[in-house]
Amino acid sequence: MLQRIFSRKRTGEATGSLPVLPDPMNNFPHPGNQEFFQYLMSAWRIQGLPPDEVHAYSPHPPLVALFDRLADQVGGPSGIRKETVYGVRFAATPYHRVFAWAQGRDAIFIKLRPEWYKEALADGGRLDASYPAGWVEFIAGGGRMPPARQAQWFAVISHWIQAGYDDCVQGTAAAGKTETMPEPPRQHPMTETAALSHESPSVTRVTLTFIAREDDLESLDPICGILLGPARFEEVRHRRSRSRNRSLIALSDTTDLSVGFPGREGRSGILGFDILAILGSLVSPAIPSEIVVRGDLPEIAKIAEPLAAWVATAGRRARLEVWEETHLEVEASTPDEVRSMFKTAAGLEDSK
Repeated sequence: MLQRIFSRKRTGEATGSLPVLPDPMNNFPHPGNQEFFQYLMSAWRIQGLPPDEVHAYSPHPPLVALFDRLADQVGGPSGIRKETVYGVRFAATPYHRVFAWAQGRDAIFIKLRPEWYKEALADGGRLDASYPAGWVEFIAGGGRMPPARQAQWFAVISHWIQAGYDDCVQGTAAAGKTETMPEPPRQHPMTETAALSHESPSVTRVTLTFIAREDDLESLDPICGILLGPARFEEVRHRRSRSRNRSLIALSDTTDLSVGFPGREGRSGILGFDILAILGSLVSPAIPSEIVVRGDLPEIAKIAEPLAAWVATAGRRARLEVWEETHLEVEASTPDEVRSMFKTAAGLEDSK
C-alpha cells in the first residue's frame, strides 16, 4: 500500500500512466491551495482534456473582467496575483493563498470560514459538495440573491471577496508566514448558531478516487449506487447512457457528497466521432480512468467492504486523500490495503 502522511507539503506526481499535468503549486506554493489545485487537475483528467492546453481554456471574457475588478479592490500594497489555468480564473494573496476564483459565464467562488456560511448563504451564496470544501459560490448579476439585494449584487460579492481575502491573509499570519497582522474588519456579527457550529469538531472531508481501465468503470456501479442513493444513481445512469462522451458530477440525494464521472470529450475526431470506437482493437482498452468522490469520511467509509471486494480484481486501485492541517494520501490495490486505508483515515479524524 502506497501511503503518504505529511504536514504542509506538496503532493507527489500522478501515479500510474495517467497524464502528468502542470501543478499550479509550483507558482502558488501555499499549503491551503493543495486541495483546490488537485480538484482542478482531477476535473481536467475526468473531462479528458489535453494536458498541453491547460492555459488555453478560460471563463467567459466579461466574467474575467468583472472578476479582476472585484479582486483588485481588496489587495494591499503588495497587490493581488491572478492567473487563468484549467478553465478557471483565480486570485491569490501576496502570500500565494488563493481566496477566490471564477468559472463559466457567471460563477464566482470565495473561500470563507464556516462562521460566515449562514450570512453568506442568506446573501445568495451556495455550498456545493461537487467543489472542494469551504468555497461559497455566488452568481454575477445577483442570481439567487434576495430581491432586496439583487440591485446591490456587485457590492454584496465585493464584500464577501474582501472577507475571503481577509480570512486567508489572517490564516497565513496564524501559520507564522508573516509578522503580526491586525484582525480583519467584520461587517456582520457572528450568530449564536454559527458560533456553536464553529466550536464543535468538524467532520473530516476526504477525496476518494477509483482508478481502473476505462472499459471497466461500470464495475463501480454498485458502489456509486450506495454513495448516491438508488434513485439518484438510476437518474445519473440514465443521463450517462444518453451522452457517453460528457463528464458528469452528481450529488447524493441524502448527504453532502458528490461523485464525478469521466467523459470522453477530448477523444473525438474532427467530425465528432468517437476515435476509440472507430479504431476498435487498434487502440488499447487499458486506458486508465478515474471516478472521483468527495464528501465526509463517515459517509464514504460505508463503502469500505464493497470497495475492498472491487480492488480484488487486478488493474483496479483506489486513492484516499485528506486535505487538512495534516495531508494524508493513501493508495490501495488489495482488500487488506483498502481496510487499512480507511483505518488510517479514521485514526486521523479521531486525533482531531
